[in-house]
Amino acid sequence: MKRKLTIDSSDEGHIEICYDALSIREINSRIGAYEKKYGMSFSRFMQNFSCASATPHEMTDQMDWECLVEELDDRMRSPTEKR
Repeated sequence: MKRKLTIDSSDEGHIEICYDALSIREINSRIGAYEKKYGMSFSRFMQNFSCASATPHEMTDQMDWECLVEELDDRMRSPTEKR
């Protein structure tokens, strides 16, 4: 499955992330950066996450982080995928 996240922001402009183009190392690095930023794993973050009270940056982080975790999970289940 190809994952792509497109974000239009007045602050940052147009950003497009193609997760299948990222290496496993890049994915792990980005996940690690989110874990450090929020001080917890993605699953713990989602237990505490609320769309109603999240800032726009937290919403963007949540979407990106979720796509990264799903991409990593898919690749780990499929040994033929690009690593």
